[in-house]
Amino acid sequence: MKLAEPQTTLALKNILYLTDFSDASQNALAHAMALAAGYEAKLYLLHVVAPEPHLAVPLDPLPRAMDSALAAREHEMENFLRDHPVQTLRHQAMVREGDMEAVILDLVESAAIDLIVLGTHGRTGVEKVVVGSTTEKILRLSPVPVLTIGPGCGKRYPETRRIKAVLFATDFSSDSVAALPYACTIARENRARLIIAHVLAGDAARDEQIAAQLKQRLMELLPVGVISTCESEFLVDMGSPSERILAIARNAPADLLVLGVRTVPHPALSAHLPWPLLSAVLAHAPCPVLTVRREPGYAPA
Repeated sequence: MKLAEPQTTLALKNILYLTDFSDASQNALAHAMALAAGYEAKLYLLHVVAPEPHLAVPLDPLPRAMDSALAAREHEMENFLRDHPVQTLRHQAMVREGDMEAVILDLVESAAIDLIVLGTHGRTGVEKVVVGSTTEKILRLSPVPVLTIGPGCGKRYPETRRIKAVLFATDFSSDSVAALPYACTIARENRARLIIAHVLAGDAARDEQIAAQLKQRLMELLPVGVISTCESEFLVDMGSPSERILAIARNAPADLLVLGVRTVPHPALSAHLPWPLLSAVLAHAPCPVLTVRREPGYAPA
């Protein structure tokens, strides 16, 4: 199963950075700024205010100047801009009221966004299932790649830092393989080591013949043009997929982890279906995670 050659360069003209003004989202700002500076892209900074609950007796919406919650968030955005050096970049900051996913998807289309950058609190387990994960909703519905910065990524991302190792983990599904061209392009642009990994659960992983066959499948995924332009490594591991992916990322050490995410049958289910692997990786990854959603109709050649 061969992929088409990846694009020559990663085109980032408009980057959307999402903030709720928490420490988690502020940790992601340095990454968004570094990307905007490196690609000479425009940086959009967005905070979304949840709409007022529906009342039994409908009322006209308050004028913007009288909406205290909205005004407070706009003031917080002004303070946020004063505290961070975004003035050095082409940027536009905005506070909008409405459903989070709807506002984001509308802006992605209207501003021709190429990448979304956000921070995650690293919530997992029962708390995430009950409360829901806005991060997971966004990355599973976003038509553009999403770069997630978790608590394990550290506080800073210097603009001079070069990506030295890219880890792409795959289960060979079309959803997963759709993200490989991004991993290849980023590795080639940065002359980075590209690690392609598959984790097999169960006793079958101990069979050397099966492991050799899986490694061959990994090698066949890689476009010919990438092989000659960056160092490639192919790993077949066994155990819990989330635990082993995280271990490979730490041991490499990887500067970027690339994953394909599954499409969902209905947007309302996006944060509540049992996807422990993705949640665990986002919560504990030692590096930024780039997630790519398969476009409708995509099928590897």
